[in-house]
Amino acid sequence: MASIHFKVIALTILVFNTTLGSAQFTIYGGISNIYSRDALVTPKGQSHTGYVTGLNIRMLDDGLCFLFTGEYGTMNLLASEKQDYFKKPELTYLKGKVGLGLDLFKISKKLKVRTKFQGSILYINSYDEKKVGAGPALKESGYSELNEAIGGLNTGLGLTFGILDFDFEYEYGFYNIYYARHRSVLNFYNFTAGLRF
Repeated sequence: MASIHFKVIALTILVFNTTLGSAQFTIYGGISNIYSRDALVTPKGQSHTGYVTGLNIRMLDDGLCFLFTGEYGTMNLLASEKQDYFKKPELTYLKGKVGLGLDLFKISKKLKVRTKFQGSILYINSYDEKKVGAGPALKESGYSELNEAIGGLNTGLGLTFGILDFDFEYEYGFYNIYYARHRSVLNFYNFTAGLRF
């Protein structure tokens, strides 16, 4: 499965490099903590954990750029106090993000601080049906069906050191993951590291 992801990323880079010579790319990976504003979905002191891998494409980068992102991620459907990022995923998703990237300031020739503003659409790729609404409080309240797609708004801070990118990203969700449960929106906190070329 990992080789398929690598081939897709390599093909995407090749296409963009041949057609758009001014584009920059970052392949990244990291961990994700996810919270819902619905206390039945994410009880206090708990979170949904997972990991993310993806590709950022920067176009017309001169301090301000168009930023396109494709991301694959995992999420544990049942919240827990345990931070188990790499266990067998209960849900996998594909996410597309579009927006602007901005260099806040340059510390040196190789070191700069960045931010970004993107809109995102998350499409649920696969999930374990036994885990949907599996907690006692969720079952009792009728949380039984997931929406296929949800959206959000992203921002964050990043540090570029030479060819290395380090990022903290916050995504504010605005569409519920459980069908007709309007407080079950998801907020994502991602910590990633990547290689820029």
